[in-house]
Amino acid sequence: MKKICKYFILSIGLLFLLICIKEIVINSDQNISKKIKNVGSSLSERFVNICGIVSNGSGLYKLENKYVFRGNPDNYIIFNDELWRIVSLHSDGTVKIVKNDLVNVEKGYDDALAFLNNQYYNSLKNKDLIVEHDYDISYYDIGKLTSRQDLNDAFCTNKRKYNVGMLSVIEVADATINIVFDEYLNIFFWVNRNSNYLYLSDKWLTMTPSIYINFDFLKESGDVSAMIRPVVYLNKDLKICCGSGTKNDPYILESKI
Repeated sequence: MKKICKYFILSIGLLFLLICIKEIVINSDQNISKKIKNVGSSLSERFVNICGIVSNGSGLYKLENKYVFRGNPDNYIIFNDELWRIVSLHSDGTVKIVKNDLVNVEKGYDDALAFLNNQYYNSLKNKDLIVEHDYDISYYDIGKLTSRQDLNDAFCTNKRKYNVGMLSVIEVADATINIVFDEYLNIFFWVNRNSNYLYLSDKWLTMTPSIYINFDFLKESGDVSAMIRPVVYLNKDLKICCGSGTKNDPYILESKI
């Protein structure tokens, strides 16, 4: 009888242990990103299908011939083993991303773009995932602007190909949900820094020369004393492995094209 009781207690104990192990496995699986079903002929189309389009609040907006993220969206992505943000999805299938952190221009470079396309580019681990692309290097005179359309009309009047670039002033503006034109200051300014995911407390350069804004995240691009945020275009043939776009669960790309 004692022997039967002993085996019975042992069986109950083993059953309890198996239930606990099953619960642990289930909970751990919930923290692992599910593999994403890639729908679309290009990387940009795949992200459009995954993220969806919004007309208000934070998210992905349709803007002329591209899609842009605005507000505080779930647009985190891993590139170069680092955290980046998806800026825009383009009609040629490419996806533009910006590094989430700041980078110092190394000594010996008097031009931020020269540094980015030499020392910084050579340091990238995933060069095969990006493509050379046109970057806007147009000149803007903020003092002469009277409306949002003036800035838009001047956009993309001058382009140059780079492997690594920076954001233009209009791309920073387009990342904001609400933009207000101040006639007294005669410049564009951002109503709420919390409505622009590109805002950082430290100063950083845009690619647009001779721009002076009363906010500290835009400076004249010829001044390399400020920090920079590298920008690259992802190859259109890439596929998304997993992720949901949050900071804790960023999108992860498949390593091979």
